[in-house]
Amino acid sequence: MDGSPQAFRQLHHLVSQEPALTSVTVGVSGFERCALWVQVLYYPFYGMSVAGDVDDGEFLEEDSTHTMRHRRTSKPEFGEPVVLRCQPYKIPLTELLLPHKCSPVEYFRIWPSLPAVLEFTGAYTYEGSGFKATAALESEAPPFLSGLKSLPSKPFHQVCSHILRTVAGFQLCYSSRTWYGGFLGMMIFGASEVSRNVDLGDETTTMMCKFVLRASDASILNEISADLQEWLDDFTDEGVEYMPEEEVKAAAVERLRRSMEQIAILKAAQPPPQPPKEEEDNNLIPEEKPKEPSTLTTLTAEEAEHRALQVAILQEWQMFRTEQTTKVN
Repeated sequence: MDGSPQAFRQLHHLVSQEPALTSVTVGVSGFERCALWVQVLYYPFYGMSVAGDVDDGEFLEEDSTHTMRHRRTSKPEFGEPVVLRCQPYKIPLTELLLPHKCSPVEYFRIWPSLPAVLEFTGAYTYEGSGFKATAALESEAPPFLSGLKSLPSKPFHQVCSHILRTVAGFQLCYSSRTWYGGFLGMMIFGASEVSRNVDLGDETTTMMCKFVLRASDASILNEISADLQEWLDDFTDEGVEYMPEEEVKAAAVERLRRSMEQIAILKAAQPPPQPPKEEEDNNLIPEEKPKEPSTLTTLTAEEAEHRALQVAILQEWQMFRTEQTTKVN
């Protein structure tokens, strides 16, 4: 819109405190952020004849006493209006989208060919256990999808979904198109992080969501990336909070630090190794042939699990340090 008046409606015989409904049709020239500015002109003196100022040099002589009566002029019957400027109504970008139905085969065939790409991270919390989680399970709705429960009512077609209940993770694929024919695809990847909420007595879990958007035109993603929090509010009904990349990296470093501390505690809790027994006189012991290495391990299942976790954490830490060193250089 160019800011000029697009529509005008007159409402007569309004009664105080009673709603008055009217409709206005406006056009949008493209997939872009726009707002509807409403201005109310209230005429409190409508239908009343308001006296104006005296016209200089004009009078009438009508009686014998030569009494002068000044001729008065009347203003228009509308009178002076009271202008009420309302807050602008922002039109959500989702209102400029339409669901685009396609099969998973067609979706994944189109996905790599879309030139414009946008990635960002969002997060929301949900109750991991307790009454709320039990109620969600009884309704066959995974509790870890609570932040995205408004998506079925939005102009997106759900192409496919993969729900991993055992680890509270998911992958969702959606497709849509703009009013003007542009294609927009969206994938959402979710992974949970558990933290104990002592006050509520429940496990308050944070769901980290990775949003990957691809579009046929870069201008579509430019409008979305201009305000990512507003875009999330539009299609999740304020259910997901945008996380800047710096916060995501800081959270990853903190998780790695906690894991390293846990490994150090586990290692410190293990009993010290036993000293080797004194060797007997080699002359009294007959010489034995060297044995082949055994394929059986003496580690318990818990020790093997701790060792595997330690190796994985150290690998992740080494990759993180290598990435940081590369960025500094």
